[in-house]
Amino acid sequence: TPSENVAMVFHKLSGMPPNFKKWALMTKEYEEASKFDKVIVRDKKATDLQSSFALTSISEPIVINTPVYVSNYSFTNKGFLIESFREDTYFSYEYGGGDYAIVIPDLIEYQWIAVEGEKAKLIDDSAIAQKRRMRAIVYFEPKFADKSAQMTLDGRPYWLLSGKIRNIALYDASGKKILWEKMSKTYSDKKQRELLNLYQ
Repeated sequence: TPSENVAMVFHKLSGMPPNFKKWALMTKEYEEASKFDKVIVRDKKATDLQSSFALTSISEPIVINTPVYVSNYSFTNKGFLIESFREDTYFSYEYGGGDYAIVIPDLIEYQWIAVEGEKAKLIDDSAIAQKRRMRAIVYFEPKFADKSAQMTLDGRPYWLLSGKIRNIALYDASGKKILWEKMSKTYSDKKQRELLNLYQ
């Protein structure tokens, strides 16, 4: 999901409308416009951004594509650890002069990959070939945007967006081959209810 969309979801969920003209000043179109057209381009981009904001949905998941490191296989516990997922992990975005951070409290619940047999070998072979570097795709449901104050993370102030994971998938380093997937119990139960309702 592009940074622009993440910023819009934050402002929509927080009820704190963005400064569209300020955002417009930082667009490529404005920067590349001649000095005679800058005001016209700024106003058009501000209008376009406002229209996009009006259409922004907070019910759609934000898709986070992130590189991760996977541990060696544990034969004792039958699985791998996604070492990049920790309690202090956050995902940062910059748009329109503002910094935004996605914080997922339940991310740590998806740190462990419980697999055995052929599936474990498939993940391990891919991890070995890429020096334990892989890619994770996280489908994140935004639930809360903190407009009261920014939080400083690694020395930078961020507007915080938090929520829950809908599902997560582990891919090889190219991001093309899916090797493992886990769906949240809440979302899984919801999909099962929807299927039952369809059959009834």
